[in-house]
Amino acid sequence: GKPEEARDAIVKLLETTPNHPQALTLAGIASRQSGDLEKAEEYLIKATEISGTEAKAWIVRGEMEIEKGNTEEGLDLLRKALSANPSNPEITAALAISLKNNNQVAEAYPLLRRLSEAGVNPKVDELLVEAMKELGIDDLETVLKTLSLRYPQSQKFQGEYATVLVENGNREKGRLILTALKDANQLEPGWALALLETLVGANYQELRKTKKWTSTEINEVGNFLETVLTGDSENIHARLLNGEFALETGQINRAFDIFSDLVELFKYEQNDLIERVLAGLARSAAGLGRLEIARTAIGDAVDRKPRWAGLRQLCAEVLRLSGKENEAYKEARFVQEIVPVNPDNLKWYANFLVSIGRREEASGELNAAVEANLDNLDYRLLLAEHLAESEPNKTTEVIGELKHMLAIAENPIS
Repeated sequence: GKPEEARDAIVKLLETTPNHPQALTLAGIASRQSGDLEKAEEYLIKATEISGTEAKAWIVRGEMEIEKGNTEEGLDLLRKALSANPSNPEITAALAISLKNNNQVAEAYPLLRRLSEAGVNPKVDELLVEAMKELGIDDLETVLKTLSLRYPQSQKFQGEYATVLVENGNREKGRLILTALKDANQLEPGWALALLETLVGANYQELRKTKKWTSTEINEVGNFLETVLTGDSENIHARLLNGEFALETGQINRAFDIFSDLVELFKYEQNDLIERVLAGLARSAAGLGRLEIARTAIGDAVDRKPRWAGLRQLCAEVLRLSGKENEAYKEARFVQEIVPVNPDNLKWYANFLVSIGRREEASGELNAAVEANLDNLDYRLLLAEHLAESEPNKTTEVIGELKHMLAIAENPIS
């Protein structure tokens, strides 16, 4: 019914039971709805004085103070209510939401976390995710995984979970979720960037691998990237991905222009993408023969992240192109020391040694790997490929060993 009628009915009830806390609360709420804020406050104060456990009265009193601009007074009322009723979920939620909405995130976070773990409340869970992102809480991925399972139909939690997966290095799993959202036309801008990250983003923490692009992939990714940039042409992350896409697809001049603009921008604005920008500038400059620029850029990037293998790999390659083979060799040795031992990483190192005239050393590294991994076909294949180019007379011997291993393998196709 109408607020005035509701209030009148409750007032009649209060004539017979003037100290009934629930009736006083209802009268306060009805008065507030009808615009009589002074009377509403009178009823609500009386309700909380009579009963400290009248949760709704405390909550509405706090909300009214905040609405009047008395934010701290309103929050203090809710804190007082929670202190008197520490296990009341309504009061906890009201205080947590009010704290978060008024930028007191650190105090809101533990309350939101407790509420989320205790039950299902989408509003609380959304605020919890926001708070964790703002505070940089480590286990955001774990929480989002739980929420994505709790709300399987929620694009919000699916997209946020996938984005954090990508940020934490699980690009393939994140890409699958984000692709499904894209196909359903449910991608938000931040999620679109995360999806592009999985498609074209360079990861210089590991050794860089060459990707072979089909014309269909180039068109699809190019169109998607253009759509994202049209929506936010000044987004630094999107511009970085645009430069990395240009590099991947052989548009070296365009890539150089993009990275040069970004480096200039970063003189005045700090950003955690700077190492990738410098690496992109180094790669594009090297591709154009502008080796002094390339050395300066990759040197700056390595100084910032000295244990990123992909940066040290690029540094070795730029030094080789510059004719500084001894320095390039030292860089390559360092790369080999910090990366995991596997056939892909060894293949890069062996090929690099050959490129600087150290073919015999490359053979030694490959033979040592074969001896240390006698049951691993991949290392033997690497050695066979190497010998086919450098020592053809020994290739037949290695191929014979490979045939023997294939004959006794449980799954020779793999």
